[in-house]
Amino acid sequence: MFKPATTLAFITFLITATGCSNIPSVCEGCSNPWKSSGKNSTFIAPRDPGYDAYREYKLEILQSEKHFPEWVTAKQRAEQIEAISPKRHEPDAGNCDLNNRQGIILIHGLFDTPFIMRDLADHFKSRCFSVYDVLLTGHGTRPGDLNTISRDQWKSEVGHVVKAASAEVPTLYIGGYSLGGALSLHAAANYKEIKAAFVFAPALAPTSKLAYGSLGMSTFEGEFFKVFNEYDYAKYESLSHMAGSETYKLGHNVQRYLKDGFTKPLFVAVSLEDKTIDARHTVKTIRAKGPNKMLIFAADSSKADKLCDRYNLNNKSDTCSTISSAIEKEGIKSLSHIGLVVNSDNCHYGKDGDYKNCLYAGANQRLCLESTINEESCKKNIICYGEQIRPTVNPDDNPFKEPVIRRITFNPHFNILTAEIDQFLKKLER
Repeated sequence: MFKPATTLAFITFLITATGCSNIPSVCEGCSNPWKSSGKNSTFIAPRDPGYDAYREYKLEILQSEKHFPEWVTAKQRAEQIEAISPKRHEPDAGNCDLNNRQGIILIHGLFDTPFIMRDLADHFKSRCFSVYDVLLTGHGTRPGDLNTISRDQWKSEVGHVVKAASAEVPTLYIGGYSLGGALSLHAAANYKEIKAAFVFAPALAPTSKLAYGSLGMSTFEGEFFKVFNEYDYAKYESLSHMAGSETYKLGHNVQRYLKDGFTKPLFVAVSLEDKTIDARHTVKTIRAKGPNKMLIFAADSSKADKLCDRYNLNNKSDTCSTISSAIEKEGIKSLSHIGLVVNSDNCHYGKDGDYKNCLYAGANQRLCLESTINEESCKKNIICYGEQIRPTVNPDDNPFKEPVIRRITFNPHFNILTAEIDQFLKKLER
């Protein structure tokens, strides 16, 4: 049996030998997304206090440093920057009592931007919350800006937004997805201003043990675990070793708050088939002393029932529930990590959105990009929605042995997720 140090060295070698992609060539005169801009790897608190100053600071960085493919027009650039920039989303004064304001800070995941949280932001806004976006340092401009990032920069930035938002609203919540979930737990445990936390697939531990190689690679100055052309304006598609390493360390640190018993109200949602974050580990690790809710999406909900039983036993509660995520008639086999917090009608990542995640479809990428997915296509083992991120079979070797998987970028049960959030909020109000 390998010793831990030997195992890490072996994994690092394996990734170096087989997992790293060559950085594509960049056209002459074009900006290089895999090199740092030099302006988005360190959080510098704006001189002026308040959320507006923070938003302007982030907007200036996006406008000056965001990488775009050469074919994107000036108009499209402005629209895309607007789509991913952090904002304050204010509720409708006609339907909400603004004399008793409450707010929530929403934090995106690793490689993402606030766009990934837009559907949740809209929901909280409809429930009379003022919503404050965070655009984490290193994100939104180019993947190279994550090559020298540190988790302390992210903690500092979240703390800055907590102080800014708490100066505006008397009651403040925090919510985050993946990396943002881990940061939300850290902030809720350390800032008295925060009343409760909502976390979605929080980055406590990776599903694949190969992710531990990111620790070794950051030491040996490796830059990217995977490199893809940067065609998604709302998130990075190339995967930085340093960012993965810092996320892993943050998740490891945050777990102490959960094992000792989280003292503030806590809502958690995970997908059992998640290939990025270990959902089982999350469910088994969390101890909550206050009001809590655990929601597990699973392709076969019966497989999650035992996990729920364990959660309820650990927390002396009956607050864990499971949702069957597979929808046969729509060709959906499971949820993915990247789709958990996105509504089906999202203009970019939704079912009819303009983005399709076929990065891991291997030789069948064209089939993945061009096919319509439905019950028939899935039953015939041609193509389905799901979480699978390993390359599909070579088409020369029985292409219909298993279906091509288009990684699902939305949650068809988003309405169930938001209904559970509403029920939890009602419990806190009582």
